[in-house]
Amino acid sequence: MRASKFMAGLLALASLWAMPATAQRVLEVPATAGWKHAETGVILRAALTGLPRTRLTDSSNAELDVAAQYGDPDDISLTLYIFRPALQSAPMWFDRAETQIQQRGTFGDPAPTSAPRAFARSPGGSASALRRVYVPSKPPYRSTGVAMIPLGE
Repeated sequence: MRASKFMAGLLALASLWAMPATAQRVLEVPATAGWKHAETGVILRAALTGLPRTRLTDSSNAELDVAAQYGDPDDISLTLYIFRPALQSAPMWFDRAETQIQQRGTFGDPAPTSAPRAFARSPGGSASALRRVYVPSKPPYRSTGVAMIPLGE
């Protein structure tokens, strides 16, 4: 693996930085198969917590900005992003994602359920990732959340 760093951002019920569909390259992967991100080795399974993967796109031609959609946008959905940031700072990207959640009218005035929580990506690892859950004040959403996880060397 080349010495590079990527971030993974997990946004439940929210596609915060969606690019126009014409700018995205659809990655054709069978619905029952996992897909491996070449640079980080992250495997995006066919389903997460029972939610099937419904779409996999790349806004670049080199897997630098990958988005995976899971679930049903009208019910429970989850979006996972793998991107190469210009600045390797989970707290800074967490703040940017949180600002989008709070200022996006879709969720009304979302209330955090707790302070941001640091966590380790793997057992015994350093707590370099951040997560937080919110309760939107506007239906139909019951919750949304964000997690920023540094990947790579």
